Amino acid sequence: MEVMAGAVRENPNLPAFFTIVSDHQMAGRGRNERIWFDDGSALLFTTLLRLDAASMNLAAGMCGIAVAGALEKYGISAQLKWPNDVLVSGRKIAGILCEHLHVEPGDKHVVAAGIGLNISGVPKPVENQAIAVKNAAELKLSDEALRTELLREILRELQEVDGLEPEQILARYAELLAGLGQETAALLPGDREVHGTICGLGANGALRLRTAGGEVEINVGDIDLVRGRDA
Repeated sequence: MEVMAGAVRENPNLPAFFTIVSDHQMAGRGRNERIWFDDGSALLFTTLLRLDAASMNLAAGMCGIAVAGALEKYGISAQLKWPNDVLVSGRKIAGILCEHLHVEPGDKHVVAAGIGLNISGVPKPVENQAIAVKNAAELKLSDEALRTELLREILRELQEVDGLEPEQILARYAELLAGLGQETAALLPGDREVHGTICGLGANGALRLRTAGGEVEINVGDIDLVRGRDA
């Protein structure tokens, strides 16, 4: 992410979908400064998005839709866990981190979108919560060939999603939303929690929860589907 931000500072005219690929991450991070575990086989890249204001809050969802679309080509059915994870069989196969860099004239928002996709294995610290592409489908491609194919497919899918209207993006996101109708614990800034049932997405990509006090929209935070199910 920092490398992309530096590249944009040096050349503000870099085109949309300019992409930097990493072989390995020594200091990977996710949302809220969480550590991103890399087993050495993962596809790790950052691509540049140039979005209208109406789509800016949907950046992570756009990337998730693109990853799910690419995985579908290999017979893998994925869901999107709000706000930024891709799940297969309830386990994390990919993570997304979007960082707003700046606003250009004409109200174009420049966003660095980092994606990490497990290819052939997952690190031991998360082996019970994660899954890799080669665990989800029987593929004879080498890791390198699979990374190359998936990168191409994800970027192609992302360009298609970028051409959609915000309402179309939201509709596709809603189709892929994990946990719909399920109880969840929403973890909010300041160590606050809201418990409720996932009932959809708001117009700006916020998560809609039906709580005891009525429906609320969560704009910033995370959800714990397991804790919600056990509550």
